[in-house]
Amino acid sequence: MKTELTGINRTIGFEFMGLAVDVAAGRSDHPAPHQKAELVRNGRPNPIERKQPMSHKITFTAAALTALFAFGPVMAADEVNVVPGLTAVGAPLGLHGSDPVALLDQGRNVEGVASQTAIHDGVAYYFASEENRKAFEANPARYEVRNGGFCTFGVSVNKKFDGDPNFAAVVDDKLYVFLSEEIYQAFLKDKAGTIAKAAENWKVIQHTAAKDL
Repeated sequence: MKTELTGINRTIGFEFMGLAVDVAAGRSDHPAPHQKAELVRNGRPNPIERKQPMSHKITFTAAALTALFAFGPVMAADEVNVVPGLTAVGAPLGLHGSDPVALLDQGRNVEGVASQTAIHDGVAYYFASEENRKAFEANPARYEVRNGGFCTFGVSVNKKFDGDPNFAAVVDDKLYVFLSEEIYQAFLKDKAGTIAKAAENWKVIQHTAAKDL
């Protein structure tokens, strides 16, 4: 079966486990917030809930402006999948602003808010509540999305494709994200094999820019 993804500029073809896939060399178009996906928790599907985006007025303080420069050079290119630009705390935003604690512990994709921000390894994460933010700060390694937040299926074939939290899976208490519904479905056909191959490849490509893969 060949899967074609639309809304993309340049296409890369590859074959994985007998599945021919054409994927863009860049980020995907994300579904509208009201669309539903499924979060797999050890093979059991649960509905994902995503709140409508909210507008937030952010006041930059002197400390925040200083942080803009402090966090800029921390990461090498494409070690973590982040959105363009910086947050008010001066670090780039990870997981597209979704709350990683809600994804991992509650099986829900919930939009975080800028007023509840935590920074881990130079990346800012938004949370839906103070309780979730504190849970992350107490154990960030547990809640950190695997493979730098890039599509786990993509990493399994040595590519760094965007990871969309609308298509997420929790397996063995670890959080994984995927480029699209089609790629997510491909992952479901061989979850263990895809995860193992991605873990192996990530050690090699972690510090390589996405455009160079």
